[in-house]
Amino acid sequence: MFELAKQNLTEISLFIGGIFSFFAGRKSKKNGDIAGELENIEKVRNIEKTLLSDMEEQIAKLMSNSDRLEEIVERQIRKIRQYEVKYGFLKN
Repeated sequence: MFELAKQNLTEISLFIGGIFSFFAGRKSKKNGDIAGELENIEKVRNIEKTLLSDMEEQIAKLMSNSDRLEEIVERQIRKIRQYEVKYGFLKN
């Protein structure tokens, strides 16, 4: 048996090396996949932060426009009331 192992030492070492490479490569791939997932999560978080800051800016602009429009409407209502006091109600 020892002679048989000695004669086929190359094939046996290739077989053992192949098994070792398979399991080592599998673990390395898992680690690489986890690292890739973490990078993707980080990218998604950065995109979310960017979207949130853009939305905050847009909301602030909308609120400013809304306030300005409310002022305009209030001013028009005051003018209509002044007209009604001076000239009477408008007919539909």
